[in-house]
Amino acid sequence: MSFEINGLSDFQKKIEKLEQFSKNEHSVSFRELFTDTFMKSNTSFNNCDDFFKSIGIDTEEQFKAMPEEQMDEFVAKNTSFSSWQEMLSKASSEYALRQAGF
Repeated sequence: MSFEINGLSDFQKKIEKLEQFSKNEHSVSFRELFTDTFMKSNTSFNNCDDFFKSIGIDTEEQFKAMPEEQMDEFVAKNTSFSSWQEMLSKASSEYALRQAGF
Protein backbone atom coordinates (compact mmCIF):
# COMPACT_ATOMS: atom_id res chain seq x y z
CA MET A 1 0.00 0.00 0.00
CA SER A 2 1.31 3.45 -0.85
CA PHE A 3 0.03 6.94 -0.26
CA GLU A 4 1.03 10.48 -1.09
CA ILE A 5 1.29 13.35 1.34
CA ASN A 6 0.30 16.59 -0.34
CA GLY A 7 1.77 19.87 0.84
CA LEU A 8 4.94 18.41 2.31
CA SER A 9 7.05 20.05 -0.40
CA ASP A 10 5.57 23.47 0.38
CA PHE A 11 6.14 22.93 4.08
CA GLN A 12 9.77 21.96 3.45
CA LYS A 13 10.30 25.11 1.37
CA LYS A 14 8.90 27.25 4.20
CA ILE A 15 11.18 25.53 6.72
CA GLU A 16 14.18 26.14 4.47
CA LYS A 17 13.18 29.79 4.05
CA LEU A 18 12.80 30.17 7.83
CA GLU A 19 16.21 28.56 8.37
CA GLN A 20 17.82 30.88 5.83
CA PHE A 21 16.07 33.89 7.37
CA SER A 22 17.34 33.00 10.84
CA LYS A 23 20.95 32.86 9.63
CA ASN A 24 20.96 36.45 8.40
CA GLU A 25 20.90 39.65 10.41
CA HIS A 26 17.96 41.90 9.61
CA SER A 27 17.01 45.46 10.34
CA VAL A 28 13.29 45.67 11.00
CA SER A 29 11.22 48.68 11.99
CA PHE A 30 9.01 48.53 15.06
CA ARG A 31 5.97 48.95 12.80
CA GLU A 32 6.96 45.81 10.87
CA LEU A 33 7.71 43.89 14.03
CA PHE A 34 4.80 45.05 16.16
CA THR A 35 1.93 44.79 13.70
CA ASP A 36 -1.49 46.18 14.57
CA THR A 37 -2.72 42.60 14.92
CA PHE A 38 0.08 41.77 17.36
CA MET A 39 -0.55 44.91 19.40
CA LYS A 40 -4.33 44.41 19.56
CA SER A 41 -3.89 40.76 20.57
CA ASN A 42 -1.19 41.25 23.18
CA THR A 43 -1.48 44.80 24.53
CA SER A 44 -4.04 47.41 25.50
CA PHE A 45 -3.04 49.45 22.42
CA ASN A 46 -4.22 49.43 18.81
CA ASN A 47 -0.77 49.94 17.30
CA CYS A 48 2.89 50.39 18.20
CA ASP A 49 2.76 54.17 17.77
CA ASP A 50 0.13 54.43 20.51
CA PHE A 51 2.16 52.07 22.70
CA PHE A 52 5.36 54.10 22.44
CA LYS A 53 3.62 57.48 22.72
CA SER A 54 1.91 56.28 25.88
CA ILE A 55 5.25 55.69 27.56
CA GLY A 56 6.66 58.97 26.23
CA ILE A 57 8.80 57.67 23.39
CA ASP A 58 8.66 59.64 20.15
CA THR A 59 12.20 59.18 18.86
CA GLU A 60 14.85 56.50 18.62
CA GLU A 61 17.01 58.51 21.03
CA GLN A 62 14.21 58.51 23.61
CA PHE A 63 13.83 54.76 23.18
CA LYS A 64 17.56 54.17 23.68
CA ALA A 65 17.55 56.41 26.76
CA MET A 66 14.62 54.57 28.39
CA PRO A 67 15.81 52.50 31.37
CA GLU A 68 15.07 48.83 30.78
CA GLU A 69 13.45 48.52 34.20
CA GLN A 70 10.97 51.28 33.33
CA MET A 71 10.17 49.61 30.00
CA ASP A 72 9.71 46.23 31.72
CA GLU A 73 7.32 47.76 34.25
CA PHE A 74 5.27 49.43 31.52
CA VAL A 75 5.14 46.22 29.48
CA ALA A 76 4.10 44.16 32.50
CA LYS A 77 1.23 46.55 33.27
CA ASN A 78 -0.02 47.08 29.70
CA THR A 79 0.61 43.84 27.83
CA SER A 80 0.35 40.09 28.20
CA PHE A 81 4.14 39.93 28.66
CA SER A 82 6.21 40.19 31.81
CA SER A 83 9.10 42.10 30.22
CA TRP A 84 10.16 44.08 27.18
CA GLN A 85 12.52 41.27 26.16
CA GLU A 86 9.68 38.74 26.26
CA MET A 87 7.47 41.00 24.13
CA LEU A 88 10.29 41.65 21.66
CA SER A 89 11.10 37.95 21.43
CA LYS A 90 7.48 36.99 20.68
CA ALA A 91 7.11 39.71 18.05
CA SER A 92 10.41 38.68 16.44
CA SER A 93 9.34 35.03 16.28
CA GLU A 94 6.03 35.95 14.68
CA TYR A 95 7.81 38.24 12.21
CA ALA A 96 10.21 35.46 11.18
CA LEU A 97 7.32 33.05 10.65
CA ARG A 98 5.50 35.62 8.50
CA GLN A 99 8.63 36.15 6.42
CA ALA A 100 8.90 32.39 5.88
CA GLY A 101 5.30 32.23 4.71
CA PHE A 102 3.66 30.62 7.73
